[in-house]
Order: sequence, then structure tokens, then C-alpha cells
Amino acid sequence: MPTNNYTNPGTYSWTAPFATKSVTARVVAGGASGYRDCDGDDEGGGGGGGGFSVSTRNFAAGQTLSITVASGGSSPSCDTGNNGGTSQIQGGPGNIINVRATGGRTGTDDSGGGGGGSGSAGDSVQSGGSGDDDDSGQDGGGAGNSSGNSGRCGNARGGRGTNPNGTQGSCPGGRSGASYGAGGAGNDGGSAGSGAGGCGSITWSYHSPSINSYSVGNNYNLDGNPDANVDLSWNTSYASSVSINQGVGSVGSSGSTTVNTGLQSNGNGTSPAEKTYTLTASGPGGTVTSTKTAKVKNDNTPSNGWTTSFINLDPGVQVVVSLGTLAGVDMPTTISTSGTGNFVGKNGSFSGSINFIAGQVVQLRTTSMPFNTSVPASGNIGFTNSKTVTVTTPSGSFNVTFTTRAPVVRETFNYADNTNKYPYEDIDLITNSPTEHLTSAQIETDDIEIPVEIKVSDGDVEVSINGGTWQDVRSI
Repeated sequence: MPTNNYTNPGTYSWTAPFATKSVTARVVAGGASGYRDCDGDDEGGGGGGGGFSVSTRNFAAGQTLSITVASGGSSPSCDTGNNGGTSQIQGGPGNIINVRATGGRTGTDDSGGGGGGSGSAGDSVQSGGSGDDDDSGQDGGGAGNSSGNSGRCGNARGGRGTNPNGTQGSCPGGRSGASYGAGGAGNDGGSAGSGAGGCGSITWSYHSPSINSYSVGNNYNLDGNPDANVDLSWNTSYASSVSINQGVGSVGSSGSTTVNTGLQSNGNGTSPAEKTYTLTASGPGGTVTSTKTAKVKNDNTPSNGWTTSFINLDPGVQVVVSLGTLAGVDMPTTISTSGTGNFVGKNGSFSGSINFIAGQVVQLRTTSMPFNTSVPASGNIGFTNSKTVTVTTPSGSFNVTFTTRAPVVRETFNYADNTNKYPYEDIDLITNSPTEHLTSAQIETDDIEIPVEIKVSDGDVEVSINGGTWQDVRSI
């Protein structure tokens, strides 16, 4: 876990960084100096070590702590000593963190060593070790640590120090106390050792980043307009860096976006098409990932063949035909036609443009062409008449041909039973009342299907059609 150590006497401030979860604060107070006895009576005890205190609390980013690191007792002048100072770390809402340790007390000149300072606030408090009296070596006391105190070092040396993490430190080489917080050794006549300054330590843990929610949508195109887009949405906590692969890149800690998957499904093969998107959330507390799969159906290209020719149609009638059953798609597919009177249909409902799904029959409605009125030089059957209707699908357009059958164009009139019954060779010469000379013979034209010219073997013959005006005819 990250740690800030404060090892020089003074005051400091610390602000919890992003994603901080908990804080452990430790302090070691300053050690006292030894007592310097200059009156020649062989007195002068060692100084006591500083106390120790530690606490752990939940803590949040942005909350602050103030740190005070104590000085040790300085090497004294004759017949005196100096106590160590108090170290403290406190702060957060309601001073939720409050660790405090008092400094060691200096030795005396009456055969007594200085007492160790105590931990006066915190979850776990320890007192520093006392200094030794002059009769036993004048050693300085060790600083308090997480399990007691670090102890004396002997041979009129300063006490053993405590590391910022609360473990036992090393012994000094001389009379001054070892870092951090140890007491100095006393002395007769010569200089007494100074006490070591205290220290502070802040160790914190981070929340592990979390992915609170992550979704990757599917796109089963339903509007007839294919695309490959899907929606991504996410929410994370305690992540300072969030990214999504597949070209999306860095994103905010929460949000949503629409991405083009680039997928193309196949109604005759792989459907839906799939792509995975991995969300990675990283923070000071680690990295977490989540992978989701996007599914896309966007094949609107028909693979089936179409019936494109319809023949022998009666003239001028409405025609409804089936072009085929839509296949090879996995989404609604728009099929359309154009031109007056032309419509595509589904289940008997017709329009210029309709969305179909796989398995539905595509119909086409139009009106057949009239008879072709061209008359051939010979034969009784005329010519067919065709029209072309263009149908458009997403895979392209194709033409459908509607062919009106050929009409009957000739019929033979047989008046053999009335030959030579007219009084005059040319009925045109009768000016009074030609109707009295009419033949009673008549015939229905029940074969021909288009208007055609009537021709007879005698050019002087006239005909009346359906009781109408008498008309000349041409001879064959």
C-alpha cells in the first residue's frame, strides 16, 4: 500500500487521493535527551524514548489530515536535560483519525533515568522505554513501537529507534538516540546525548474499481433500413481510467455511446453476426474488466430467384401474381415498384412499397395491356402485347413481363345461300327503297377479338353492322 513518511520535525498536511478507502496513521514522539551532570557527583540518567500510537479508519478521497512531527530533546547544557515533543496526526470528519504520542522525559541527576513518553490517543498505544540511571550505564530509552518499545542499546549509548511503520529500528553509534524517537544517553561532565526527533506515517488503501453496470445492445433491424450500430452503456466506481476495446477507446467513468460494429449478418449463414466488447476499468486499487456480446441482424439482400414472366393474359384486366417467397434475409426487407397502376403486395394488401420478412410471398398487381391491334398479313391470329414492370429490392432491380395473348383477327362470312337474290347487280344503283331488296341472311362475328376491316369477294356489296348505316366494303 502507498505510504507517506514524515521524518523531519514540523507540520504537514495530507489530502486523501482519488479512490482512498482507509487510512492507517502512525506517530512516534520525540525522544528526550540524557541528563548532563557537571557537578562531579557522577549523576546523569538517560532520556526516555518517545511514545507510539496507531489508528486505522475508513477514509474518503478529498478528506485531509494534519501532521505534527515532534523534535527530540536537544543535547543539554550542564546540569539539565530536555524532553521530547509530542507527535500527532488528526483530521477527517469529526477528527475520525486522531493519533497522538507524547515525548520522552529527560534523565535526572539523582540516580534516575528519564521516563518514556506515552501514546495518549489511538487504537493501539505504546510507551517509550525509560532511560537507564547513572549507576547502570546512563543508556537512553528506546522509542515506543507497535509491540512495546525498541529497547536500550547499552554501553552508554542512546536508545534504539522505531521505524515509521512501527517496527523496531537500529541502535545508534553514540550517546544520541537513534531515529526515530529514541532517548539520548546521560553523561557526567561530558555532553549528554540528544533525543531523536519523532516521525509520522500515513498508509492508505484504495477501493478496488468496480463496474456497476455494463450493457451492450443488440440490433435486430426492424425498420427496413439496415445498419450495424449498437448502443453501449456503462457505470463504474473508483476508476481513473476506463476504456472499451474494438476501437472505442477511452471513455468517461460512466456514460453511453452508439458504435458501428461493422458487422454484416447472413440470412443464409451466420445470423446474427456477433462482436464482443470489453470494458476495462482501472484505478489505483487495480483493474477490472467485463465483456459483453453485441448481436446484429442486418441482411436484407434476398437470395431467392423470382418469377419474372407471365403470359396468355386477357386484355385490360387486373392481374395479381406471385413473384416468389422471400428468402435469405433476417430483417424486414423493402420491396417496391413504380409506375401507374403497379403495386407490390403482401397477404392481399398492396402498396407501392412494402416491408417483407423471410418466408412471406411477394405479390405484384398490375393491369394487363390491351390487345395488339396490328393485323398480320395472313393467318387468323394477331400479335401479343407486353408490358414490363420494374421491381426494386435491396439487391437490385429486376423486370417482370406481362404478356397479353394474341387476338383472333379474322372470321369468314358465308352468304352462299343468298347468292344472286338481289334484283340488281350493284345495290348502289337502287335509289328508292333498297331495304326491300335486303337479304334476310345475317351472321354474328364471334371469332375476331379486335376491330378489323371486312372484305368480301364482290366489291359492290354493302354491309350494315348491328343495324347501322350501310357501308361499302373492299373486295378480296
